[in-house]
Amino acid sequence: MNEKKRPHLSASADKTVSIIWFGILAMVAAASLIPHAGPPDAGIGLDKALHGIPYTLLAYMAMGLFQKRRTALLLAAAMVPTGFLLEIVQSYIPGRTFSAGDMLANNLGVLAGLGMGILWRVKRRNARQHQKDLSL
Repeated sequence: MNEKKRPHLSASADKTVSIIWFGILAMVAAASLIPHAGPPDAGIGLDKALHGIPYTLLAYMAMGLFQKRRTALLLAAAMVPTGFLLEIVQSYIPGRTFSAGDMLANNLGVLAGLGMGILWRVKRRNARQHQKDLSL
């Protein structure tokens, strides 16, 4: 019986994925901490989208990029306290304030990314199982 092993990223690829993800996280943190930054007052929708979308992407990317389920879930879920802490720190930066609405947008983004990531992982696992069943 010729059973194929599940492809696994090499150690250097794992390291590259980690560097990319943490690099994006660093950019989100930096953008969150720039004094008096943000879009011109174009309404509440744009501001909340600019909070939620990066958190959605980071949670989704964590679920999709990291092989180990526990690591993926921990990193995706860690975006919740990260967003909260960044909002607290913003209250000490000139021109920035703590915003419960922004924190809610961050957390809704994390939930959306986590949900999409879980669905993607389930779909990927089912596809692998289907391929395995066909090869028998």
